[in-house]
Amino acid sequence: MNWWAENTDPAKYQKRVDTKPFKFIASQYGEDDSIIEIGCGAGVWADNHKFYGKKGMYKGTDVTPEYVEESWKQHPEFQWEVADANWLSDADKTWDIGLAIHAIEYTMGYEKPVLELCRVAKKKVILCFWVGFTDNEDNAIRGLNAEGGMQYSIYSRKLFNSFLDSIEGWNVTVREQNVMDGERLYNYFWILEAK
Repeated sequence: MNWWAENTDPAKYQKRVDTKPFKFIASQYGEDDSIIEIGCGAGVWADNHKFYGKKGMYKGTDVTPEYVEESWKQHPEFQWEVADANWLSDADKTWDIGLAIHAIEYTMGYEKPVLELCRVAKKKVILCFWVGFTDNEDNAIRGLNAEGGMQYSIYSRKLFNSFLDSIEGWNVTVREQNVMDGERLYNYFWILEAK
């Protein structure tokens, strides 16, 4: 059973632009910077990339073929790929910016997706989480729910920060900055910059 295919219509995926968190993300990279996003869904950041006047190449990846197919329809000018965030097909240092918006919470651990973004990015990695951090000493990695959909994982703030600090060649320049959009989402950002 493909939970996403049966319970989510990518054509109806809510497109949101010009929110405070999205303004914050757009302010973190230059007009001509190229960007790769993991967990792109149905192309929400592609809409924002254009909305904020960004001219650099954009590539979105997602494990859900239906989202990638819908993204191709909406934005044929960009690159799209069905890909697992743990194994990106791009060569090292291919993109200026690596981006994950509300995506890593749904992986089976943050280490590999973050390391993959650091591998393919040259300048900066922007991580945005909406939930999933605790002051506990351990991580609670969750798998599929009864319907086959992915549950978000709860990560230890201490372990996550320690992991980010250990990544060679990168400095954490923003650590758990909260940017609210005035509606329902809390958006917590970590930003890594290449040394």
